[in-house]
Amino acid sequence: MKDLEKNSIQFDYFSINYKNFEETFYEFSNVNVPLIFLTEDLLLHMFATDHSYFLLKAINSADERDHYFIFKKVTSSDNNFVSQFEYLGQVSPLCFKAIFYKRKWVFSLGWFFNFLFLFLTYSLSFKNFTSKIPQKKKLYQVI
Repeated sequence: MKDLEKNSIQFDYFSINYKNFEETFYEFSNVNVPLIFLTEDLLLHMFATDHSYFLLKAINSADERDHYFIFKKVTSSDNNFVSQFEYLGQVSPLCFKAIFYKRKWVFSLGWFFNFLFLFLTYSLSFKNFTSKIPQKKKLYQVI
């Protein structure tokens, strides 16, 4: 980074938002490099592209899916030259498109697929739970 940009962009390190970002990143990341060594590159990327997000590609994720990490760029009230990125959350690509491209039908499909995923996860876990319950033995045998 240039000397001018070195202290002008930063994460909101001392907030609960950054702690949540750290936990979520390590949950989905399959990268062997600690986050502290990636922060400068992430900040430079978001600053240079003027985006308030970055993409963790499926190759580098633990569940082999794309993950978008969303931030809010906040300018410091004390110093206009310092910009901080506050972590807002992590979303799937479908929800990301709905949020950033304002497509209402994509957003509704995103909620539908999230609901379907939760429903299937719950129903499969319920089937696994019921399969462990001992079955009643038949008192008679059909000939």
